[in-house]
Amino acid sequence: MTTIGFDDLPKVAIQPGTVAMFLHTPAREPWEGELQQAVEQGAFHVPRVDLPGLSLDGMATWLDRNLPTSAVSRDTRDRLLSDILALTYTVEDLTSAQHYRLRIFTAPPDRRCGYHVDTVPAAAPLWGCLKVYNGAGTNWFAGDDIRSMAAFYRWLQTRDRIVRTLANDPPHRDAALQVLDEKPDFLVPGARSRRVASRTPVFFKHLPVDRFWTDHETDRAWVHASPMEGARRLVVNISPEQRLPVQ
Repeated sequence: MTTIGFDDLPKVAIQPGTVAMFLHTPAREPWEGELQQAVEQGAFHVPRVDLPGLSLDGMATWLDRNLPTSAVSRDTRDRLLSDILALTYTVEDLTSAQHYRLRIFTAPPDRRCGYHVDTVPAAAPLWGCLKVYNGAGTNWFAGDDIRSMAAFYRWLQTRDRIVRTLANDPPHRDAALQVLDEKPDFLVPGARSRRVASRTPVFFKHLPVDRFWTDHETDRAWVHASPMEGARRLVVNISPEQRLPVQ
């Protein structure tokens, strides 16, 4: 996995075939270590939320009101809030977005989120951001690892069917999902999953929702998945929703 600097993001984003950009991350700072410990011990807890339609000011307000106040020092909390807003400003720079969808939570990995692509409304910008602050990072495949998106969506339909039909039988559901997840049949021979290091921001291409389930090009969106086991993590996902009006 090759990382790039902040200043390289705009030019890499327009290169043909780019679906994900991994931002270079400096050495871990003390606040990140304090945050990791608090998250993994369960002291710093953020319930899973999905917040559409946030402006930058609205996101800052929500974070200030809802991030835990007693689990870490004020400096660590402030650094985290600033980091999330900095990621959002970068999405704004890449997309000229005006509103955002924020998904944030702390939880240990499970079978909830297998390989998938993230979508945006049909007229929305395409570049969003994912950052895992601690623990196991995100698994992903490059476009040339995938036989076709038709093959991927057939696999995804099978996974969704297992989740629905075995919803009331978690042990059998998870066993069936494990078999499916460990041998995805949408890959070319020899393809292997890759993993993003935690703390590495990923700016990645979303798929217009009207192209979902179609046999589109493999470089139209980033196929990725959460890890299936490990320590409790803090995960932040920022998607663009609306462009700034043209002046």
